[in-house]
Amino acid sequence: MLNRFVLTAVLGLSLTSLSTACRDDGGDDGNGAADSGPGPVFDAAPGASTSIYDVQNDDTPVGSSVSLRNVIVTGIDTFGGRTGSVYVQEEAGGPFSGVLVFVPAATSSSLSVGDIVNVDGGVKDEFALNSDTSGRTLTEVAPADGGTISITKVGDGTVPAPEVVSAFDLAADDAEAEKWEGVLITLEGVRALGDAFGVSTSDDTLKEMNITGPYRVGGSLTDLTGVEGDCYASITGINDYFFNYKVLPRQASDIVLDASGDSCLPPEDTAELCMDDLDNDQNGFTDCADFSCQEAVPACTIDTTVVEAQNGTIEENTRIRLTDVVVTAVSQDNRKFWIQDAGGAAALNGLYVFRPGSGDALPASIVVGRTVTVVGNLDEFNGTLTELTNVEIEDDTGAVVTPTILDGIAIADLASDAQYEGVLVSIAAATVAAGNTPACAEAFSAFTLVNGATPLQANEDIACHTVTAGQCYGTFTGVMHYDFFDATDDGVDNPPGIVVLPTDGGLTLGGGACP
Repeated sequence: MLNRFVLTAVLGLSLTSLSTACRDDGGDDGNGAADSGPGPVFDAAPGASTSIYDVQNDDTPVGSSVSLRNVIVTGIDTFGGRTGSVYVQEEAGGPFSGVLVFVPAATSSSLSVGDIVNVDGGVKDEFALNSDTSGRTLTEVAPADGGTISITKVGDGTVPAPEVVSAFDLAADDAEAEKWEGVLITLEGVRALGDAFGVSTSDDTLKEMNITGPYRVGGSLTDLTGVEGDCYASITGINDYFFNYKVLPRQASDIVLDASGDSCLPPEDTAELCMDDLDNDQNGFTDCADFSCQEAVPACTIDTTVVEAQNGTIEENTRIRLTDVVVTAVSQDNRKFWIQDAGGAAALNGLYVFRPGSGDALPASIVVGRTVTVVGNLDEFNGTLTELTNVEIEDDTGAVVTPTILDGIAIADLASDAQYEGVLVSIAAATVAAGNTPACAEAFSAFTLVNGATPLQANEDIACHTVTAGQCYGTFTGVMHYDFFDATDDGVDNPPGIVVLPTDGGLTLGGGACP
């Protein structure tokens, strides 16, 4: 329900089982390139010589034969789980002067940075995975179908001096970032916005880091060890694209730490800086949307209600305080919970309070019905699930009351209307489509309810139940939530959308007749 700008460093999201520049193949997703580059334009015939400027030019079609002459090796991928690819650049440098040559390690093993080489047997390719729906691609030289690329050293050269560019400018404009794709660049005076984090479940060496701009640093060519707040006098590397534009340092010496911090913009943490409508520290957040402002300026925290948090009138990432709200449910792992305003059950009167599974368990005082005061950032996870993050429990000493339940709601209404997200509801007359084998807190369990022709997935995040196929429940009480997967194994297709999380004791056999 909120417009969303996601900074991955804040949310801690990652790409699973993906690499930055190395992958299984160099297939074309048909999205095309970004801005045109300089140089003459032609579709090279096999064996003809082209320049990198030609390869980077949009008017050179994908699949054109590529033979490069007297280009300089600026980087070789020898790090991590997949290796081999080579970055080459025209000696004259400038925009559109560099490109990735996608080859196996056996082809690049005899090369060194600074070698002058010829490249034969390649074709122009625009690479992106099908799951990247941005329309952006990485221009590269890849083998022709059934062919191989040869890279021949023809002399010793000097790597062109890196182009000094602005991380802020690259982050602000895809066209600016794209024209330096494959080129050796230097970013000066940038600060780590978070710790370096892993982005692969299959390769522990593959990390990324978010920096001032906000821009990304990729760790596919060397290890990243950055810590939130570190100031870097400079970071040098090759500009690349894989889901995001990023710079790839080639070795540890490409990352120059400034222990004094003088090279970097100061934090945005004073009333003056936090009220000027500018992103002064260039971390992607302006004024009270910036965590540092929220910590330093009390006026950046807004007192509001659950309903107002859900109705879309409060800007995402705003720090909000919810006073005397009631806990409606607690997750099985005792880390997350759901809340409602004390005024009564209604649409929009429910909110998910997210706390990471790696965090501490909730205090013993956080039980269903407890009246609490919480402060956190209003977030719209994946553009869909409204939640409170980075939460502080300011007061957990309020009275324990009975949460109010929105009664008699039909599954068809719930499944199609996000205003019930986070709300404690009672569904009338629902039938279990297929049984389940609950694993409680040790593993995820889910099943499908039907009310007429409309299915609704039930996830066991809050409590664990054993249900039987065909069983009719007169009432089915739970918290509405949003899920991105069909986690059931019952033959019913549950597309991403609203799900119900049944509460402990929320299944009642009597009281209604199922359709």
